[in-house]
Amino acid sequence: MPGSHAMQPTPELSAERRLALVVATSTYTDASLRRLRAPAHDAAALSDVLSDPEIGGFTVTQVIDRTAQDVRLAFEEFLAHRAPHDLVVVYVSCHGLVDARRRLYFTATDTRKDRLAATGVEAQWLLDQLDDCRARRQVVILDCCFSGAFAQRSKGETDLGLGERFHGHSRGRVVLTASRATEYSFEGEPVPGEVLPGSVFTSALVTGIRSGEADTDHDGYISVDDAYTYAFDRLRVDDVAQTPQRWLYGAEGKILLARSPAVISIPSALPPDAWITRLASPHPAVRLGAVAAMGESLTDSDPARAMAARRALEQVADEDIPRVAQAARAQLDSVSIGSGTPLAEGSSEERPETVTGPPASAAPARDDGVPDESVSDEDPPQPVLINLSSAAGAAHGPPRRPHFLRTRRGRVVLGGLVLTAAAATVTPMLVDRSNDPGSPGRYDRPRGSILVNNKAVTGSSDTGQKMRWKRTYTDGPLYAPVTGYATQSFGTSLLENVEDKLLTGTDSRLHSAGAGNVFTTIDAAAQQAAYEGLKGKQGAVVALDPSSGKILALVSAPSYSPSTIAGASKEDTAAWTALNGDTKRPLLNRALKRTYPPGSTFKVVTAAAALENRLYKNIDAATDSPAPWTLPESTVQMKNEGGATCENASLRSALLNSCNTVFAKISNDLGNPKMREQAARFGFNKEITTPVLAVKSVYPADDGSLNALDGIGQGSTSVTPLQMAMVTAAVANEGALMQPYLVASLQTTDGKIVEQHKPKAMSRSLSELNARKLQQMMEYIVGDGPGSGANIPGSTVGGMSGSAQLPTGTGNTAYAWFVSYAKREESGSPAVAVAVVVESSGGTGEKASGDKIAAPIAKRVMEAVLKR
Repeated sequence: MPGSHAMQPTPELSAERRLALVVATSTYTDASLRRLRAPAHDAAALSDVLSDPEIGGFTVTQVIDRTAQDVRLAFEEFLAHRAPHDLVVVYVSCHGLVDARRRLYFTATDTRKDRLAATGVEAQWLLDQLDDCRARRQVVILDCCFSGAFAQRSKGETDLGLGERFHGHSRGRVVLTASRATEYSFEGEPVPGEVLPGSVFTSALVTGIRSGEADTDHDGYISVDDAYTYAFDRLRVDDVAQTPQRWLYGAEGKILLARSPAVISIPSALPPDAWITRLASPHPAVRLGAVAAMGESLTDSDPARAMAARRALEQVADEDIPRVAQAARAQLDSVSIGSGTPLAEGSSEERPETVTGPPASAAPARDDGVPDESVSDEDPPQPVLINLSSAAGAAHGPPRRPHFLRTRRGRVVLGGLVLTAAAATVTPMLVDRSNDPGSPGRYDRPRGSILVNNKAVTGSSDTGQKMRWKRTYTDGPLYAPVTGYATQSFGTSLLENVEDKLLTGTDSRLHSAGAGNVFTTIDAAAQQAAYEGLKGKQGAVVALDPSSGKILALVSAPSYSPSTIAGASKEDTAAWTALNGDTKRPLLNRALKRTYPPGSTFKVVTAAAALENRLYKNIDAATDSPAPWTLPESTVQMKNEGGATCENASLRSALLNSCNTVFAKISNDLGNPKMREQAARFGFNKEITTPVLAVKSVYPADDGSLNALDGIGQGSTSVTPLQMAMVTAAVANEGALMQPYLVASLQTTDGKIVEQHKPKAMSRSLSELNARKLQQMMEYIVGDGPGSGANIPGSTVGGMSGSAQLPTGTGNTAYAWFVSYAKREESGSPAVAVAVVVESSGGTGEKASGDKIAAPIAKRVMEAVLKR
């Protein structure tokens, strides 16, 4: 995977006090309490990795096989006299017992099951100590055998409410547990000669931290979230019947458990659009403002953003006028990276997200009447060459620098495309990935193939020219949203870019075996069905396999033929210029690179939040929902469309009738932090790599009326079609969200595997029980409600429609949505999850209805998958 990463030593942890208390009890005087083998092993392993100065840097206190009095004293002494900025970790491994009043106790060596109040350590007592502790960052890890908390031969249906028990009044606590309350296990008798193992959960945590594998974002640090996600995935891969759980109580930002013990690789990142726009300004004062903003980002917690800022400042220091260049150098001198070691360029898996255009002469600058930028400065506007679109260490020769050429009215031509310096963002047509196309050596042999259903959809033709081999495409418009383009003049995009090294034969893993091939996960029939469904429309379709995360269909409409721009002729340049000037924006990948308001389809997420946070448990019970409902902090009354009966409607009825009042009030009752947490568990506010990078879907940090609107998919909530397919897939997959992926394998031309993708769990979006409740609600919509247009005889289908309203004057007045899943008749397992969005120019009635416009498209795609 081509690109540029920066290598640097593992960064230092911050200087606050880092303290850990490890409590483990293996042996018991009460004969009814089975001896546990794991706690002592786990305590030693975890203490070792946390106390390692090169990894955890914690001061660790161990309390192993001690009495209840000793344990309570250890807890109290450890948590007392802590400072607000201290980081404290409390780890407990032992039996967990519940008395007749459902009070939870942790056991010590002298604990008696018939005298828990006197001989056990009550969870509520520990919570009180944590609440009294002044440390604002607390991590509680419970790896306890709760088998003793249930009656003999029971299956553990009783809910212990572990997360809720440790809620308290904390504003900075993270609680991790090894399993859900409904899961439990007994340790079996040891096999003669068997090495005493640790628990699967703690062993996964220790392994991930010790090896550095838990540092999945490669920032050099292992946060609590990193460790939890790694352990969750590890248990899934190992098919362990435990589901680790995590609760956040007011914890903001990353809580860092450890440094990664290995040298880290920082992925490249583009500077934000605002920097690019301001640096393109002819006014030095505006560029100075960009320099100051980039200087602040040099110490950003996101290493990719910090790297982007450093590279941009270095170029400004080299190429801008003296006053601006001096300011850039001052910013660079004020901050050192790591321990002062310069960053060395290494290989990478991704390049910055940008597209280079044709030479500036290929298209004249347009004058569309954009007003002059009103910025006063003592210096007159002066031209400056700043190249923020090329990555250091390009795969094929030095990067070509697209010049920012001055035009009238504060506008800039970047490679033939016009930017407006006064605008807040760069046009999305520029947002993609590219390589330098100018090195002739990359065209001296045929390019490797991209395959769908083991059939090549790309090829190469001999031009007989200096750049000999030109890319060709079979069914180009059908697969362009998957393949992207590889051109001799304008770079590469999407899979053609991400897998460029493999496709050009320069990937070191090929061992000079020629160009490699990319085998995609796309299902040809599903792709064709989605493509035909969107003919004549603008929009996107994404279909996923819920159980694995495979992307089965990825369509963006309107599309284009990559073959028309693959060469270096005048015709190719004219085609490129026409595509970039097309107001329907065919080059924009709407499935991955554009966000939309999700409308009522987001009510699925809000319903999940209501169930997960126990605001409502019974989907058929009445809710506390007046209709109309007055938005908080206002006098505006929210009403429901179409005269639906929504007053105090049950969750099932509210989703069926798409009751705005019910779900807006749920979002308000839960509050923004809980709504953001639920959205995050579905993948919101994160970059999703497929390996093509999708833009973030956002659930914003809003309060009051705005948060209520966000909860019904209006307000500032924005999603990609990929994200809504992920939400639906997680519901269909019993609450488990799998990482979506587009590449099944990378192979040499003779069929040897270079890289094989393995399905990976991304998160636990909601419990299995609540996922089944949501399935009942969504299946009711398709079976007996307005979503019947997606019904497939003989199959179980669930769905939800939406019509996202837009402000007047935006061109479109609504987007028509439909999200759905279908189960296989013979097994009942989920076969496919689909998200469809159609950009409708109609009104808010039938023309913009997701049931009328989008549902039939989803049905065609689901039928195509079910027929396999």
